[in-house]
Amino acid sequence: EIVNEHVLQIATKVDFVITFWGSGAMDCFSLGVPVIEYWDPNKHYKDQFPEENSYTTIYRKIGIALPANTHKELEQAILELLAKNCEISMDNLHPFFIDLIKLVMIIQIKSNLLPTKN
Repeated sequence: EIVNEHVLQIATKVDFVITFWGSGAMDCFSLGVPVIEYWDPNKHYKDQFPEENSYTTIYRKIGIALPANTHKELEQAILELLAKNCEISMDNLHPFFIDLIKLVMIIQIKSNLLPTKN
């Protein structure tokens, strides 16, 4: 089904997201929605990160997307998420991403976009 909704609206209605390489992964993850990245960075290595003898994506590198380079890996990632009740782990986040989220929160608080505790 084709819908005319923003990714942030759709993400609030789903248990997990399957995405191709794109920044929507950050939006969904930030809402607490698990992200599976169905993309093979070795086939499409332009703008990807070299890692030993292969490539990875920025979203996998910072720990917000589960990798699925093939259809079989996609099926496995879905089964793993379902087995965990679609809960995501924050244990593998890259420190850069954590700092980025903190910075965004500080900006939102200073701009009065987030409520503060008094």
